[in-house]
Amino acid sequence: IKSYLIGFLTGSPFEEPSSGPGRDQWPSNVFDVLGIPIKRLAPVQPSLASAGTLRAQVAQATGLPADVQVVLGLNDGAAATLGAGLIRVGQGIVSLGTNGVVRAVVPQRIDGSLLRAHSLFCYPYVDDLYITGGITKCGGDSLRWFLEILFDASIATDEGVFTLVESQAGESPPGARGVIFLPYLVGRGTPHSTEDPEGAFFHLGRHHRRGDLLRAVMEGVGFALRDIAETLVQLNIEMHDLRLTGGGSRNTVWRQIVADIMDRKLTRIEADSVLGVAILAAVAVGCHGSVGEAVDAMTKPLETFSPDPNRVRLYAERYLSFQSCQRAACGPTAGNALMQKPVG
Repeated sequence: IKSYLIGFLTGSPFEEPSSGPGRDQWPSNVFDVLGIPIKRLAPVQPSLASAGTLRAQVAQATGLPADVQVVLGLNDGAAATLGAGLIRVGQGIVSLGTNGVVRAVVPQRIDGSLLRAHSLFCYPYVDDLYITGGITKCGGDSLRWFLEILFDASIATDEGVFTLVESQAGESPPGARGVIFLPYLVGRGTPHSTEDPEGAFFHLGRHHRRGDLLRAVMEGVGFALRDIAETLVQLNIEMHDLRLTGGGSRNTVWRQIVADIMDRKLTRIEADSVLGVAILAAVAVGCHGSVGEAVDAMTKPLETFSPDPNRVRLYAERYLSFQSCQRAACGPTAGNALMQKPVG
């Protein structure tokens, strides 16, 4: 889609490594097997390359100057990672958006067999680095689903509803009085991807209230994110500097839950893919001399918050219960430890 749009804007369609081929060029052996001539595909250029300037018709229709440069950019996840200021090996990002995503910056491509075995992704980034990570398919969308059930769907995203959610979930103690939620409403993601809905509440009791269920939903997403992080750690992927982004990160209760469950210090940042590609554009047209210089000038971390040791211990026990519920609902492959195997 992006290369089509670039072609529409400039008259010259191009693709860049993170969005299509996953490397500097299309893998010709794959397309030979498929019987698709490489010449039918958009040529691959670096992410910082310019596709040219606007076609006259586009400039006239938009009111933009005709000499505006169109820079190729990155895919959405890579652009969001750059917008969060991550440009060094060992940095990572936890995204509480529609999906729940954990990404890490790594120095080299990860073997495809490992990616397939553990439902991970890996694609080129900037400065010869790569991004790897995994998803849980319903992150923030799990909470939205529950709010649409509790309230009229048309007001489920109102600011007042979010304030109520934060208040009531905060009144429920860590562990949600025993309730466990599996956030697999459209299937699981990393480390065992499935397509069938497998969401569930476990251990519901007559004594539970709305705040307990709200907190259980937040904790369930946090446990699913821990699944992803543990998958990366067990593959010897380093993560020592974690950022937190996404709409869910604005919820003070939820972001502390994630820090406690993952037992990691998190730095929140208001960033998105638009900022990431703006950083690349600024470098491409000479506003900044390097990606690192542009990141330092254009990103601004917000507050950092640390896990509470007492809640970390409690959530470590609850995580074992979460994995037990996984196995009960999703089968024996859920919650299994990964085979220890180095990356590369």
